[in-house]
Formats: sequence, structure tokens, C-alpha cells
Amino acid sequence: MILRGIHIDHWRCIGKLDLDALSPGVNVLSGPNRTGKSSLVAALRACLFDFDHNTRSLDDCRPWNSEESPKVVVEFVTRGEEYQLTKIFSPRKDGKAVLQKRVGNAWCVVHNDPKEASRKTRELLGADKSDAGLNQLLWLDQGQVALPDPKKLDTSLQQQLLQVLGVLITGRDQEFKDALDKRWAQWFTPTTGNYKKNSEVPRLEQLRDQRQVALDEEERKYREVEEDIRAQQVLWDERPKLEAQANEAKEELRRLHQEQASTEERRQIFGQAQRNVIAAEKELETALRNWESFLSAKKRHENAADEASQCAERVRTAEQEVTRRFGARHAADQHVLELKQAGLALQLELEELGDYRQLGNLSQQQARLEKDGDRARELEAEEKRLEDRVGQSAAPTEDELSEWRRNRNEGTKLRARLEAAALNLTVRLERPTRIDLSVDGAGPQSVELPGGESRTYSLRQRIVLEIPEVGRIEAARTHADQSLEEDARRLTQLDQEFAASMRSYQEDPADASCLEHLTERRLQRETDLDRIKKLRKELGILAPDGIAVLQGQLDDVLRQKEVIRERRPSFGDSPFDGAEAERRELSLHEQVGRWKKALEEAELAAKDTQNAFENANKVHAKLSNDHAGAKATEKAATEELQRLGEESALSAKRQAAEGAVGAAKERLAAAALTPEEQTIDERCDRAKNALQQREERLRKLDDEMIRLRGKLESSEGLHTRRTDAALALQAATTQLERETLEATAHKHLRDLFDQCREYQVQRVVGPISARVLNWARHLGLSDYREVRFGDQFLPEGFFPQNGALETPIALSEESYGTVEQLALLVRLALGGVLAKNEPQVAILDDPLTHADTGKHRRFLEIIRMAAEAQVAADPPAGPLQILILTCHPDRFDHLPGAMQINLAERISREA
Repeated sequence: MILRGIHIDHWRCIGKLDLDALSPGVNVLSGPNRTGKSSLVAALRACLFDFDHNTRSLDDCRPWNSEESPKVVVEFVTRGEEYQLTKIFSPRKDGKAVLQKRVGNAWCVVHNDPKEASRKTRELLGADKSDAGLNQLLWLDQGQVALPDPKKLDTSLQQQLLQVLGVLITGRDQEFKDALDKRWAQWFTPTTGNYKKNSEVPRLEQLRDQRQVALDEEERKYREVEEDIRAQQVLWDERPKLEAQANEAKEELRRLHQEQASTEERRQIFGQAQRNVIAAEKELETALRNWESFLSAKKRHENAADEASQCAERVRTAEQEVTRRFGARHAADQHVLELKQAGLALQLELEELGDYRQLGNLSQQQARLEKDGDRARELEAEEKRLEDRVGQSAAPTEDELSEWRRNRNEGTKLRARLEAAALNLTVRLERPTRIDLSVDGAGPQSVELPGGESRTYSLRQRIVLEIPEVGRIEAARTHADQSLEEDARRLTQLDQEFAASMRSYQEDPADASCLEHLTERRLQRETDLDRIKKLRKELGILAPDGIAVLQGQLDDVLRQKEVIRERRPSFGDSPFDGAEAERRELSLHEQVGRWKKALEEAELAAKDTQNAFENANKVHAKLSNDHAGAKATEKAATEELQRLGEESALSAKRQAAEGAVGAAKERLAAAALTPEEQTIDERCDRAKNALQQREERLRKLDDEMIRLRGKLESSEGLHTRRTDAALALQAATTQLERETLEATAHKHLRDLFDQCREYQVQRVVGPISARVLNWARHLGLSDYREVRFGDQFLPEGFFPQNGALETPIALSEESYGTVEQLALLVRLALGGVLAKNEPQVAILDDPLTHADTGKHRRFLEIIRMAAEAQVAADPPAGPLQILILTCHPDRFDHLPGAMQINLAERISREA
């Protein structure tokens, strides 16, 4: 068989998987742990061999949160034909199994009947189970290292080996062997050699397997609990680190905020220095222009000197005004900064008040949860008490009471009818006399009649009085009334039925109030049941998810309170004071209101001082322009004033302007900001984002811890069930061993007749042994000179290269990694021989995990050779399609020609 494709829907963790056009050689299916590799193999086994479509044994393969039925489609080639088997595993109507065969480019239905489709598939593949036949040799589960136990080798696999290798069974004493076979056949089937289905051994094996399955299920749950505990421990270990990271981020953000506040003044000074440089450069430009104007107005200096002097004085006045306005603006900006810092302090107080209010809310939640928990436990106790009383008190149904009332009514009517139809006989004797009385056929009874008194006797049909020494008196109806007899019998039957019913409920049938007692018991029972429903309803409202979840919520509230108290140690353990919180909140809001108003007024004042400063600059600029005009006029008169020395004054002013520019630049250089001061705002934003991410990771970790805690609480009693399952398995195993002792003894005696095959087996499997040794030497395992095969065609052991041992060394005595490598060599060698006429599939789940790097690389070459057909080999070997499942795909990168498939990309997981 060669696999062409595998398609899976809704199988365990696999939501959907489509594997098309698998390589007929080596396929490496990779993915991390819990991707679904083992689920893929389980689906393949279930579809082709192990389960029918309507089995109820695959409930654990259905996704937890999905009602969709698992579906598996496998495309395979066998005997030169391509088939497709589709199975939907469900006991409902949607379950089905269809076998199709490719004819040309279309699929044609071979069997539409589910049972026949499964049977035909197993017939085509030559095995009834996925661990039978050649699959026992080539389909390896994860962690399966050693070779199969020869005693448990599948019969069909033995038959294949016999057919391929040509080993025949012989015997000398056929008559004795026939007698032995007859005794042997009491336990085993003659065709397969397996235990008969109707013998005790298979029944005990089935019981043992059932108990093993039960134990495995408990072990699986136990391992899941252990995994959850380890996961919870990992989260506990990781939480302090995340908390430390969050605290570190908070500290970093606080430090950056402080740094931001502390550098605010320097950054403002730097900005002002920049503006001063610009102003000084502008003044220098003005001085230069004035110098040029002086040169042009030198001829007109005498007429414009007074005007220039006045303009200069006004300019100086304007400069003083600009300086004064600048100081006012700086003071206003400083006031705004101080108000903002005060606002930050108010914000911190509001945050502290928020924590205080949250602590109060948590205290209220704690009180409510504690009250609900106490009430829930009271309801649960009362519910149990009522259930115990209902279980201990038997009460009839309304229909039974109605039936019994009808019984009494009918009996009353019959009794009245009998009394109305009865005849009365009155007897009066003068002296005391003993008589014998017989009424309506009843046996005579002796009655003492007093003298002088009358006695009356009621009869339906006949009465007889025997008076000693006097005579006999007989009274009877002329014709017997049969209806009275029928009424009497019916009345007796009703009385007996009523009495039996009353006694079944421990009531006295003679008590006229027995029905009323039972009615009261029924009403009490209904009242109790109704009360139980109300209790459950109230319990469902108080604790819809159970008292444990309610307790978990309480624990969560207590933990949150502890976190707040750790963050705010100033709160202490004092109870929450709502009035104080309201007062503080009102006070803080009033302060915030005043702060906002003051900040608004300060910002308006700062804006006003800024406007005044800008206006002063404008006035100064205008006066400077006027002064420039005066200087221009003066420059026109420069030729007339050259001998007066006014040129030196202008030169000095120009030099002063140049000096002012140089001084402003020096102050700018002195106020230069560091790279940290320039990037402080950006670093604050990054620190805030980092803090949010770390707090989010911490929250997710807490959510996961809560989920794991709830899951672990639901696993209570698992250890006891696991121990009970182990003891039950041990008891079943002991019974099976005792039962199989005699059968095994006969089987061993019969096996003695097969010893004659030893020489022939060794002769036939010699080439296989040689192939295993050649491959082992290729791996570097050159310590062996011979592989000794047993009559089950599996190695009994290995003979060392140096030594004269007569008994081979068992494979189990080698190291774990060597056992894994040699066992896999034997499987591939035998599998190749059995694939001579039909290619076969080998499934290796995470193989060679214990091989070192050098042996692992060399083993990849052996896997490649095993996958190829070796027709000229001795014995000839056919091709193997090898499927390797691994979570380490890089270990198989050096496997030439292999198809690499990333299952993590192909599988869509169930949500």
C-alpha cells in the first residue's frame, strides 16, 4: 500500500487538514508539540483498520467544543489500483463509510454499505487491525523503540514471512503431534493459533484490556493534572518576574516624568536664548544699516543731529520696555508651570482616592460574596437534608391513592349490598346451651348461647344449627343467589389487595385513616421536592457556577484588596469610610476647579504678557525704523560732519551690536540641551507604552492561573480512582496468568516441534542478517559479527565481533540509543523484503531521538536506501513509503529527495 492523500475534519485538536500528493518515498511531517501529529496517525489507524463508522469508542476524538462528527478520508494505492475510503464517525444518521476506486479521472463507488466498505478495505490491505500484519513491524508510535515480542507476533505477519522466505513446518512424530494438536486446540484456533473466542483466556484478556483502558484513562487524566500543576507552577514562577518588570516600568516612567519636569526650565531658557540670538542678529543688521545710513547722511548731519539723538533716546526707552515686558512674560510662564505641577499633585491624590474607593467597593463585594457563600452552603445543606428525607420516606403516587380509594368505595358498596341482601336468623333459648353453627358452607363452630337472650346471625345462602340432644335447624334460600357469592369473592379480593398495598407502605389496613396518612406522606414528599427545586433555583442564582467558583471570586477580591493595600500602605487595615471618601472627593474636585480656574487665568495672563511683549517689540522696531530714517538723514550730512568725529560713535555702536550677537551666541551655547533633554518627551511616551504592555501580560497571566485553578479543583478524587483502577487491573492480570498457565504449557510443548526449523530459518534469513550488519557498520556499529534470528524471524540477539560466546547477547542488554537504531534497522530490512511484491508504508513517529549527530546523519542515508526498491539485492527488497513525524525538522534536512511538510501551516486547529 502507498498513501496518496489524507484529509481530516474535526478530529481531536485538528479542525481541518488536507495532505495531497504524498511522496511515494520519504515524507517528513513536522510541527511543534501539540500540533496534532499523533492525532493524525490515530485518525489514519481508525479510518483504515480499527473502527467502524458507527463506533461509540471514539468520543474522546471529538473536539471538546464542537458537535461536528469526525471525518477522515484516506487515498491509497494497492495492487496497482487507487482507492479512496471516506468515514464519518458517528452513531447518528450522519455516520457513513464509502469505498471508492479511481477509474480514469473519476471515482467510482465500490461499496456504499459501511460495514462492507470497511471489510473490503481491510481485505485489500491484508490486516484486520492497524497493529496487525506488517503494520506491527512498520507502524511505530512515539516512544516505541524495541522490536515486537516474538510471542506476540501477529499470525498474519508470520504467514507473510513464511510465504516470502519459504520456510516450511516439519515434524517427525505426526501421530503424537496430532494428539498434541488436539489438546492444544482446546485453547487455540487451528488456523491462526490465537485463543478461541469462547475460551476463558480471551474473556480474561478482554477484562484485563478493559481495566487497562480504564487505568490508562485515569493515568491520562493524572498526567493532564500534573501538566496543569507544572503549568501553574511555571506561571507562579513567572509572575514575580512580570510584576518586577511592571514595577520597573512604573519606576522608569516616574523617573522620566521627574526628569521631564526638572528639565522644563532649561528647555525654556534654551528657547529664550535662541530667540535672543535672533534678536541680537536683527539688532546687528539694524546697526549695520544705521552705519551705512550714517555714511550717506554725513553731509546732512548738522541738520539731523537733534532728530537722531531724540530717536536714539526713544529707541533706548523702547528697548527698556521690551526687556521689562520679557521679564513679565517669563514670570507669567513660570507661574503657569507651577500651576501645572500643582495639577499633577492633585491628579496623584485623585488616583489615591480612586484606589481608596476601589478598596471600599471590594470590601462591599467581599461582604456580599461571604454572605452569598454562607447562604449557598446553608441551601446546599438543607437540600441534602431534604433529599435524604425524600430518599428515606416512601410515598405512593396520586394514581395509586386514587386506585386504593376506588378499592374502598367498591368494597363499601359490595359490603352494603351483601348486608342488604343478607337474611337474619334470631335464636332464643330458655336455658344456656352450646350449639354447633355453620354459616354459608363454612366449617361448624361451637357457640355458647346464654339462656333467655336472643342472638341474631346473618346469612347469605344457608345456615345450619346443631343443638345437642334437641335436633338440627337448617335455613336456606330456595335458590342460591350467585351474584351474592360473586360479590363476596370480589369483596375478599379487594380487601386482600388493599391490605397488601397498605402493608407495603408500613400502614395498618385496619386503620380507617391509613389512606389519609399516605396522602399526608405524599403531600409531604411533594412539598419536599418542591422545596428542593426552589432551593436549587436559589442556589443557582447565588452560585450558578458552584460554591467553589464563588469562593474563587472571594479569593480574587481578597487578592485585589491585598494588592491595593500593598500599593497604598497608608490605608492600613481601617474600614472603608464612605463619608470621608465623599468629603475628600468633594474637596479635591473643588481644588481641581480652583486649579483649573487659576490655570486658565494664568494662561490668559501669560498670553497677555506675550501680546504686550510682542507689541513692545513692534514699538521698538518702529522706533528703530525712525532712528534709521534719522540716521539716513544724518548720513546725508556726513560730508559736512566728517571733522566732528561722529563716525567713531557709529562705529562703536556697530561693534557693540556685533559684541551683543557674540554674547547672545555664547549664552545660546551655554544653554545647549543634552541629547537626553531633547528626547525626554519621546522617551516618556515609549516608557508609558512599555508599562501598558507589561501590565497586560501580567493580567493575562492572572487569568490563565485562575483557569488552571478551576480545572485542578474539578479533578478531586482522581488519585483514588487511579489506585482503584490499578488494583482492578492487577487482579484481572493475576486471573489471566493462572488461566493461561495450562494453555501456555501445551503451547510450549507444541512449539518444541518447531525447533527443527532453526537451521532452515538461519539459512533463509542469512541475507537479511547480512543487510542488518552492513547497515549497522555504516552507522559505525562494527562490534557485531552475526545477527541470530529466531523461528519467529526476529533477532534473538547479536554475537560480538571478538569472543567465543555460544549464546547471543540480547538486544535489550545494549544501550537505549543502540537498541533503537538496531531495532529500526531490523524493521526496515524485514519490511523491504515483505514489500518485494507490493510497496508498503512505514510510519515513524519522532524516530532516532537518542542518536547522536553523526549516527543520525548516517541513518538518514539508510532511510533513503530503504525507501528505494532493491531488486538485485539478496534477498530482493521492494520500496517503502516512509512517513516521519517530528518536532525537529532540521534533523531531517540532510535527507535527500524527502518531501518536507509543515503541519503547523497545514492544520487549522479547533477553536
